[in-house]
Amino acid sequence: MGFSQCQKVVEIEIPKQPTRNVVNVIVTADSALGGYLYETVAVLSNDSFKPIGNASMQVFDANNNQIAYQLLSPNGAYFSNALAIENSCYSFKFNSSYGNSQGIACIPSKPQILSVDTSVFSQLGDTVLRLRIKIKDSLGYNNYYRFTCIANEIFSIKPKAGGFDTVYKWVNKAMTNNNIGLFVNEYNYATNAFLLRDDKTDGQIFEADFSVGIKAQKAKEVIFRVDAIEESLFKYYRTLTAQQFFSTDPNAHYINVFSNVSNGYGIVSGQNRFQYLYTTH
Repeated sequence: MGFSQCQKVVEIEIPKQPTRNVVNVIVTADSALGGYLYETVAVLSNDSFKPIGNASMQVFDANNNQIAYQLLSPNGAYFSNALAIENSCYSFKFNSSYGNSQGIACIPSKPQILSVDTSVFSQLGDTVLRLRIKIKDSLGYNNYYRFTCIANEIFSIKPKAGGFDTVYKWVNKAMTNNNIGLFVNEYNYATNAFLLRDDKTDGQIFEADFSVGIKAQKAKEVIFRVDAIEESLFKYYRTLTAQQFFSTDPNAHYINVFSNVSNGYGIVSGQNRFQYLYTTH
């Protein structure tokens, strides 16, 4: 009995695509107006990003008055001295050898946080921090929120909305419960954020309840943020986190990241932040 095999090398030529601008502008109220400009890279390239050095950025207000202009720095970043103002819109225009790209960012109203209650307890030998945040919904609007918890020692987080337990762990777990009452949840696979779309509350008060497990026994700071975000930014985060999860599922369909940049790729959008700092002991 004998065994044999043969192989044939098939070369597939990947067509080259023209290089285009990739814009990243996420403006927070009271922060500097500015962002980043990169260029697209080839599929087989080892570069994660490549800044565009010979380029410029212009920022215009809602009345088309130019309020910022600057040549971009070698690392592709530029932030002006002008600050973003709540409930204002700004047009960003980037000019490079790859063309002109632009997008509009609008800064939403700050989240209406009514109260923040905290408690600390022990559960199976772990220290758990619980935060209950009451938020007042704006009348007549569908609002989008992004909750972020920042602490090096966190091992999981379990949010609730409207009193319904979502059975959600912070790390690599899909949120699939669409019966939360006050919310229709959008899936989220990120390790540092939780997205919610409000399309049922209208001028009502809802409560977000988060239990945060902390490993270390010594004092640690926990930063908790509630961002009111534009719909465009919501779509960007939702598709971005879904695409990141795609790499762990070989049977999943490829997901395109949302872009609102004309003549290019990326995101130009705004947000408004409430931040709460807690120190565990």
